[in-house]
Amino acid sequence: MAGIDSGIALGDSIAKYPLNADEQQEIELWLNIRAFSFTRLKALRTLEIGEQKCNMWLPMPTKMETGTSISYNSGQANEGKLTKAINSVASIGSIGDLFTGVVGWFESVTGVANAIGKRDMDQRESVFNGAGLRSHSFDWTLVPKDSASSARIFSMAYRLNALAYPGAAAQTSSMYHPPLFTIGVFQGSAGSNGKGRTEWSMDPQLCVLKSCSIDRSGAGAAYSVGSNDFLPAVWKISLEFTEFEPLVRSMVNDRLVSRSVSDTVGLADAFINQI
Repeated sequence: MAGIDSGIALGDSIAKYPLNADEQQEIELWLNIRAFSFTRLKALRTLEIGEQKCNMWLPMPTKMETGTSISYNSGQANEGKLTKAINSVASIGSIGDLFTGVVGWFESVTGVANAIGKRDMDQRESVFNGAGLRSHSFDWTLVPKDSASSARIFSMAYRLNALAYPGAAAQTSSMYHPPLFTIGVFQGSAGSNGKGRTEWSMDPQLCVLKSCSIDRSGAGAAYSVGSNDFLPAVWKISLEFTEFEPLVRSMVNDRLVSRSVSDTVGLADAFINQI
């Protein structure tokens, strides 16, 4: 009976879908999802030197979406001519300053300024206030041809769902940090020979898995494959990742990089989205 592949479910082996090699050759673009243990040393995070938790290859999803939110505040308003003139009345300066101040005060108080259309120009500027952590969403609708293929999807989905959670720490009330993910789109074979295609992936930086949705009745009912196994005939999988660190523009090439990479002045750029 086809069932869960424990090697994949526990992250001990590379997982590819579809299983058939001929079908794999027909796929031009692959999405690669890799996870590895969190390390406290930010200089080492992008090197994936922690324990590998998964290495999965899936065909390009039916939906790929990257979202970001950047906020701005209004900057300080500079004094306009009328305001400056009125304020100068309070201080004794030159006769010219006093005259200008009195005229400005008179125009403002009596409403003459309104009548002749004088207005202080609003010279405020938008000041960068911060950027939210980017999110990356991927949706698949997978229709396995047989029970073995459905079991492979089950094993991969099970593993991804588990990796959204932190691991338990023995003999303590603490818990480990959830694993970190690298995500990339590659053209060609599912493996080290693929060419990175960041124009599809939007170059995700280190992420954590924020949401994992698995629909086993994607066909609208509980249809199954396999005469005895009765595994789901249609899988809908939705993953949402959130980048782990704030982004900045690289000092080397202006591309978006995480804070950990920026500390290396671009030296670690080559490790992002590479096999």
